[in-house]
Amino acid sequence: MSHRLIILLPAYEGGAGLWGEFEDDQLKAHGRSAPPSGGAGEVIAILPGQMVRCYPHELPNSSKRDRLRAAGFSIEEKIAVPLDQTHIVLDDARIGVVSSTDLQSALDQLTGAGLVASRAYSDFDVLSDIEGELSLLGRVITPGLLGHTVDADWAEQSGARLLTDEQVLRAIANSVEQGVPLNFLQNEFSAKQSFSLNWQRFMPVGALAACLLVASLVFQAVQTRALNIQSADLKRQSAKIYSQASGKAAPSNPALAATRALKAGGGDRLVFLKLSDILFRGVENVAGVSVDQLRYQESNKALQLRLIYPSFESAAQFEDAIKSAGGHLVTGGVRDQSGEFVGDATLSGVN
Repeated sequence: MSHRLIILLPAYEGGAGLWGEFEDDQLKAHGRSAPPSGGAGEVIAILPGQMVRCYPHELPNSSKRDRLRAAGFSIEEKIAVPLDQTHIVLDDARIGVVSSTDLQSALDQLTGAGLVASRAYSDFDVLSDIEGELSLLGRVITPGLLGHTVDADWAEQSGARLLTDEQVLRAIANSVEQGVPLNFLQNEFSAKQSFSLNWQRFMPVGALAACLLVASLVFQAVQTRALNIQSADLKRQSAKIYSQASGKAAPSNPALAATRALKAGGGDRLVFLKLSDILFRGVENVAGVSVDQLRYQESNKALQLRLIYPSFESAAQFEDAIKSAGGHLVTGGVRDQSGEFVGDATLSGVN
């Protein structure tokens, strides 16, 4: 079950905001007061469009560093902020621009509320499927991939539509699910937490203990990144899995209990545990690397992974980190996918 919190940030301090809490595709709760500060598997920030600009581009398919440099040159005369104070992101057709200070301030608002965003989009981008101007939270939004947003006082509002909060939130959730919006948490603002793992992926291998150990490892990993909210949620989930599988109340450390039970038998599962331990120790040692997909193959006693890297260079750093942790990582090519560096890999080497 996916658990997601979408937060439309206010355009100025003390301004109005909006949040919606989703389980799977269902909107379970929403409001304009302070958002809930715990239990969300993923937090998605929607930036006020007043602080964001998007421009079309036809940049050559070169390295990401060269494309970012070329993107900066191409929009330098169109923006009022010096390039060295600007955060630039790219997808296949657009350049997204925001003041680094403004973006950091927006993220600090979430941190102050005990939340950490994994992705951040502009309001006009995530509402692209809505036709015509939209009046929302004291602003007028012109939806579109190259849309814009202005304060209500600066706009002619006669034609602006007024949707319910539920309609707005569902439209955003649908857009996010489709993966079309331009994510501003890239490059130096890349999210450092991406351990929103789907427990159902682990269940087919019959490895309850593996699920629980991964839960424990993720719990430790995200704790070191001060993501206490996600950590507590993962701990609760591991206890729930233990109780559902055993019919007993979960002990204080269900992962340890299951692991001890495994040592009496089940060699393949023990390999899974060891590989998982190596994987998360490697992730801890390379900032910005995250696990997008994970699958254990009993036939060759290896983990099949899909990884997201903060840069091309970090792929080699991650191989070295896995080697230092006692594993062997074979990586495929790393590709730029909508502004993220994605690569498949196989982790093995545990006897």
